[in-house]
Amino acid sequence: MYPVIEQWQSSGLSKVAFCDQHGIAKSVFFYWHKRYNSDREPGGFLPIKIGSNNQVSANTFIEIQYPNGIVLRLPEHTPQTIIRSYLHV
Repeated sequence: MYPVIEQWQSSGLSKVAFCDQHGIAKSVFFYWHKRYNSDREPGGFLPIKIGSNNQVSANTFIEIQYPNGIVLRLPEHTPQTIIRSYLHV
């Protein structure tokens, strides 16, 4: 089904128009589109990059960036249990 999703992406048609034109059930197409997107999202943890400036400032924080673009900043002394709870959201 992934080649069909890729064909839709290059077609310039809306999802509904593409489904109608190709005789695909909309519910099936939307399910596979969701699967296609989730398979393309990076999963798991990303490596930590430490810059050349290793000085700690008074405004040090922990930053968590979710796949949907939301960024969460926590004070550096946030308890690990709280950090874990945000990692499993």
